[in-house]
Amino acid sequence: MILTGGLSKTYSAGGWRVGYAVFPTNDFGKAVQTAILAYASECWSVASAPAQEAAAVAFDTTPEMDLYRTQVSALHTKCTLELYGALLRLDLDVAQPQGAFYVYPSFQPFAKRLESLRIKTSAQLSSWLITECGIAALLGSVFGEDDAGFSGGRYR
Repeated sequence: MILTGGLSKTYSAGGWRVGYAVFPTNDFGKAVQTAILAYASECWSVASAPAQEAAAVAFDTTPEMDLYRTQVSALHTKCTLELYGALLRLDLDVAQPQGAFYVYPSFQPFAKRLESLRIKTSAQLSSWLITECGIAALLGSVFGEDDAGFSGGRYR
């Protein structure tokens, strides 16, 4: 078994992009670790010094860090579930979130209204949401969604 995690999920520190992997200590685990490290060194650069320092503190198993992790995860869960409820009240198709800070609604029910505002892609929807509503949203296309129009895919 290989255990993986990171600041974003474990500590609700979205965007920090610091992760870890714990490998078995047997020969197979060492071989897998060597292969993954060789691959990783060609794909990723080193985390910034501030991110490394934050990770060192976050991965400490003090009672203070345990309490912080519990409190911030509970806060993110509460906020995410509130947003989920608001999206359901708008009759949007959205799965109940399983993580700490992501929701993934479809804006298909508002296609005609959005098209009347000249919003035809998730990029346009994302721009409109931040400009007009103060809501930051990632593009559906970031998650592999079709960005050709409401009929060709789901807008997120």
